[in-house]
Amino acid sequence: MHVLTRDGEWVVPPQHTVWVPPITLHAVKFVGVTTRSLYIEPACAARLRNKSRCEVIDVSTLLRQLLLEAVDLPPRYESARDRALTDLMLLALCQAFLLLPAIHDPAERWASALFMSASTFRRHFRQQTGMSFSAWRQRACLVSALTLLLTGTPVNEVALSLGYHNGASFAIMFRRVTGQPPSFYHPT
Repeated sequence: MHVLTRDGEWVVPPQHTVWVPPITLHAVKFVGVTTRSLYIEPACAARLRNKSRCEVIDVSTLLRQLLLEAVDLPPRYESARDRALTDLMLLALCQAFLLLPAIHDPAERWASALFMSASTFRRHFRQQTGMSFSAWRQRACLVSALTLLLTGTPVNEVALSLGYHNGASFAIMFRRVTGQPPSFYHPT
């Protein structure tokens, strides 16, 4: 597969895909291959890839099968197989979030990615993790914050990287959850 944009041309080998950022004019030429396309809402795409240019990406065997199966999911899935598929997709969303956590990432975005209503997603998330989505999201951000603080990243920079509007709101949450201010974990 060849993808052509104003910025260049990408040759996509088997078992790979190409990331095309939202609103990028492009042409695709297929040479002896079949493919599937996955369209992501532009607002959600920014959370998945922090790239403004096309990029060839390796597709794992698991992700390939998940995508192939997801195409055939009915709007409301009932079977154990369909639920297992969504569980794996939820795991993939959680893993992606852990790479780039954001305190204001809405449950509605996750629900949309799993073809669920927001209330169904919240119920499913609690069943799978034992905690609410907002509590999990906060803990994931806290773990990321601790890692950054321990490596010497300034508190305000940690706060902004997690989506807080300022260091003060981050510090309030941090102290409420850990019992210590962020500076307690910051090497001096």
